[in-house]
Order: sequence, then structure tokens, then C-alpha cells
Amino acid sequence: MSKNCSRKRIGLICLVIVVFAAILVPVAYEATRKDKRKDTGSKNNDGGINTPQAPEKQTQRIDCFPENVGLTEDKCKERNCIYDKSVTVPGVPSCFFPVNKHYGFLAEKESTNTPLGYKVNLQQKGNSPFESKSPRFVEPTFEVQFLSENLARFKFYDKANARYEVPVPLDVPKTRAEASKINYEVNIVDRDDFAFEIKRRSTGTVIFDSRVGGLTLTNQFLQISTQLPSTNVYGFGENIHKSFKHDLNYKTWPMFSRDQAPGWTAQYSLLIEK
Repeated sequence: MSKNCSRKRIGLICLVIVVFAAILVPVAYEATRKDKRKDTGSKNNDGGINTPQAPEKQTQRIDCFPENVGLTEDKCKERNCIYDKSVTVPGVPSCFFPVNKHYGFLAEKESTNTPLGYKVNLQQKGNSPFESKSPRFVEPTFEVQFLSENLARFKFYDKANARYEVPVPLDVPKTRAEASKINYEVNIVDRDDFAFEIKRRSTGTVIFDSRVGGLTLTNQFLQISTQLPSTNVYGFGENIHKSFKHDLNYKTWPMFSRDQAPGWTAQYSLLIEK
């Protein structure tokens, strides 16, 4: 009798264990499968954040290898830029900044007023493609000066290190132009990925826009890009060109005049908006 009871008890215990295992295994398997699906989804649905993305149009490319000497695919990728030689537009760079660039600048939420305008401290995010050749600004600062009704000046400098500036005194006003008389606006349009624009008040035309990217602030290399309201650009120092109007199809134009006798003025630029 006792043996039969023991056998029944053992059988019942085994049955409970089997049933419990039958429940536990599918649950554990389902949980593991969900975790795997979750991991797979995070890899496939990251929005391409870690994958460099090219601009939609070739004409929107910003050159990431401006020296254009010794360019190779490896050297381009060392700068975290995109290398693509299959271009259909003449002059388009084959090494260019990705749209989802890994670096940029973060602007402080509040700007500081100055006698001529305002300034804001910047903080660099990530590494510039050119830092291996030139050290970055330690404390980058963006300053805007409202000099007259039709004249604005913006400047980038490093508060921590005094950099060389051309020793030519500028005859600029000592006080800011009256806000009600200024014909333009200089606004920071993005503080998380620093960008600014200069807009004409009367027409709303944006005459300078840095949102296209490529801003680089290092001790020996400075770069800023803008999207112009038209292609009617003239001037930029003394250059040999076939027409008074400049060719802007990825052609490089120096912005400095040659050394000439006193009284010779060749440094100017003009942009007609329409």
C-alpha cells in the first residue's frame, strides 16, 4: 500500500514538474524571442544615425577635402566624410560632409549683450575633420555687431587663445546702431546644431544662411558655408575671370587682393539678390 502511494506521489510530482516545465519553457522562449526582435529592431530602425547620409542633390555637397591634394577614399573616411566619385555635375567634390554629420557646435541658451550687438559662447560637439592638422578653438565664441543701418559684422574667435589678426585699424562706430533703423536681422536659428542667418527686413530675403553645414573653427583653418539668395556675385578681390559675374559652379575664388601701390583698391564684393 505504501509502495503504491509512493509511486502515485512520485508520479504526481513528476507530472507537476513536467507541466510546470511545459509552461516555463515557452514563456522563457517567447521572452528571449521578444528580446531578440527588440535588439534586431534597434539595429534596423536607428534612422541611419550612425550611417553617413549624402545630401539629396549633388549640388548640395560641401567639400570635406578642400586641399584637393592626395585625396583617397581612406583619407576621406578618416575625416568621417563620404567618398563618392560617381558624380554627374562638373566640379562637384567627391569627398563631402554627410547630412547627419557627427560634429558641430552647441550654442548657449542665452546671449550676452555687447556695446555693438551680442555674443554667445559655443561648445564643439565631436571632432572636426581637420583637427589632426590644426587644433580646435578651446572656447569658441560667436559675436554680432550692428554697425549701421545696412552694415553688420559677425566674428568667430577663441576666448582662451588670442589669435593673429591683420593689424589694420577698423573705423567702426563705438555704439550700436538704433534697432528701429536697422534694415536687417541676424538671428541664431539653431542652438543645438549652431546655425545663424542674416535676413533683410523689408523683403524677408535670407541673404546669408549657415545651415548648410561645414562650419570649422581651428587655429589655422576656418571654414563657413552659406546658401546665397542668387548666383549674381561679383568682386572677391583681384582674379582672372572671363566675365564680371563670377562662376559659382564649384569654382574657387580667392578673396584677397594682390599687393599694389597705395590708392589701388580691388577688395570688394557684391551680391544682387534677384
